[in-house]
Amino acid sequence: MAKQQPKRSPKMITSLIRNLLDELDSVTGSGSKPLILKGNKTQSYAPQHSGVVGGIRLLHEEEFLSEPRTVAQIGQELRKKGYIYRREVVSMALLRLVRRGILTRLPEGGNWKYVARK
Repeated sequence: MAKQQPKRSPKMITSLIRNLLDELDSVTGSGSKPLILKGNKTQSYAPQHSGVVGGIRLLHEEEFLSEPRTVAQIGQELRKKGYIYRREVVSMALLRLVRRGILTRLPEGGNWKYVARK
């Protein structure tokens, strides 16, 4: 008969996960933790950059949008930062930011390119 594991408390599980994340971080040498655990929820370290619009705002702050970029280029850069969204979702978020006056778009070869409004 197999021996049963003792029941672990949520605090103990959270502590184990944090230790594993720290260990993973030291092995990979990434220098930053992608997530924090808070209660029963997982949150990113930068809640002001949540969602697709938050990811685009992050790119804006990092001056990625200082040059005209296509939706595909912006989507690819978002994926590198862990923001994974379909092209249509990225496109609609970009349009909303254009309407708010944060970005502007330029027609180029039948496609739009987006750039930070100066």
